[in-house]
Amino acid sequence: MKSRIIHAPVRVDLAGGTLDIWPLSTIIPEAVTLNCTLNVGITVKIEQISGPCALVNADTGTTGQVNSTHPDLKLAAGALQFFGKEAAEGLKVTMKSAVPRGSGLGTSSVLLATLLSGISIELGKPMEAREIVRVAADIEARLIDCPTGVQDYIAPLFGGMNAIRFPAGGLDIHPIGIPDGLGERMVLIFTGISHFSGIPNWEMLKGFFDNKNIRSAFYRLAEIANLAVNAAKSGNVDRLALHMREDYNIRKSLPVQLLPKTEVLFQFLESSHLVAGFRMCGAAGGGTVVAIAKEGQKAKLGQKATEMGYPVLNLTPRNRRIETNVE
Repeated sequence: MKSRIIHAPVRVDLAGGTLDIWPLSTIIPEAVTLNCTLNVGITVKIEQISGPCALVNADTGTTGQVNSTHPDLKLAAGALQFFGKEAAEGLKVTMKSAVPRGSGLGTSSVLLATLLSGISIELGKPMEAREIVRVAADIEARLIDCPTGVQDYIAPLFGGMNAIRFPAGGLDIHPIGIPDGLGERMVLIFTGISHFSGIPNWEMLKGFFDNKNIRSAFYRLAEIANLAVNAAKSGNVDRLALHMREDYNIRKSLPVQLLPKTEVLFQFLESSHLVAGFRMCGAAGGGTVVAIAKEGQKAKLGQKATEMGYPVLNLTPRNRRIETNVE
């Protein structure tokens, strides 16, 4: 029996992370998020079987059914439950990730968007990309009991580098060509600390309403994100790196404490002559740091991070989106 294989890239956010969370995305008029898909990500395999739906997380070996609440399976279960009785039987869904768990590269959200896309096609009712974004955000917020943004769903559905804006009632997704030389200078450093964006997002969201200094910081983040978008549009990697560093400096004042293990890394990145700019991926608190090395210094920067005990992920910017094959 034929299987449907779906490959989807994860993403790196370069500016404006957190600004994609409602209602910040609506309240801040100039809110924009800049992200870019990477060369690898997650794979979902959908097979037709007889009997109840089966879920398999190939990374952990966890198995279950459509009513599973296990952390390794709940996103897949939530996706199947969205389709109701049609998806309660007859499908086996297997998930596998090529990036570390908790990397802060949008893996869970990318997985959910991929599941909705693949299952809807399998059922003969393919969903439009913007519908997937809306549905995925609702499902994930319910499952993690925290606010969620939308950039992670948009990345694999639209692919490449995008500037995402949030006009009333919709999304403005503007594609930008990946600047020449960005891949030759980008270094993605894994802190080794699993990242959960929900709690940091909630803390920052509360701070926006409760603390005028934090509110001002978010407006400044939006200004910086727009400058980063302009730099990316013009293909100026050095200027993009500068605005990433500015983003990091603002985020240090937000209510997400850098974990001790990551402080050592950030102190190095702040002072190193090898680094043009860097920022924390996602909502910080662990996961991955994206750094832009100075011209010709990528290998040395990666080597130094590795010597410090921080693995460098074999990832690079790539114009990819969800791809489906039948085997």
